[in-house]
Amino acid sequence: MKRICNISLFLFLVFLPISVFAIVKQTEDFFVNDYANVLTEETEKKILDKSIYLDKQTSAQIVVVTVPNLNGTDIEKYATDLFRSFGIGGNERNNGLLLLFALEEREFRVEVGYGLEGILPDGKVGRILDESVIPFLKENDYDKGIKNGYNLFLNEVCSEYELNCNIDIIEPENGEEIIDIIYIIIAIIILINIISQIMNSKRKKGHKRTIWYDIFDIISISGRLFGDRSSSSSRGYSGRGGSSGGGGASRRF
Repeated sequence: MKRICNISLFLFLVFLPISVFAIVKQTEDFFVNDYANVLTEETEKKILDKSIYLDKQTSAQIVVVTVPNLNGTDIEKYATDLFRSFGIGGNERNNGLLLLFALEEREFRVEVGYGLEGILPDGKVGRILDESVIPFLKENDYDKGIKNGYNLFLNEVCSEYELNCNIDIIEPENGEEIIDIIYIIIAIIILINIISQIMNSKRKKGHKRTIWYDIFDIISISGRLFGDRSSSSSRGYSGRGGSSGGGGASRRF
């Protein structure tokens, strides 16, 4: 009988889902869990102090977790399981936020509890990541990227609860804005050239034109030119919250 029990226990352990072993345990600090060793002591302390303050004042919780790798688990599932395992935000209000950094996979995910979904919808979360977190992570400045993302999300939560959290936000230094300006200038030049050709062509053919026809042509062409730009800039977005979260977004860097 004892032998059968031992065999059964062995088989149970062997066939347990890998994700159970993949999820890290929360540290004593709870709010900051730097298993990938990418954060400075100063950053860890600031995150811990501010998260404790936020929790005491509002019950909202922001938790940062960095891991060396995901052990083959999808980051969305890993984040959802971690969110549930840690009990971030509590079951009643579910006003928690998880920032998950995976070093080996070079992925970052934000998992949002249902209680904070109203102020942090997927689109806003994605924009914050794209504009203020991923640029730093791409340069391997993990500490600054995670710290900046934490501060921005903390600012959103503090604003919702009308709480002053004394937050410092860093603007990324990259050429993306300059590239966008150059693109717009080129698009305007192309637009003016196309409009000029259309108007000259119509007049040569003897078409009677009015200012309203010209305006209509301009709007149509502008929509085609700038519409392509806006749609391409939103590509790459992914991420939906699991059963324990209201939403979220994932990014590779």
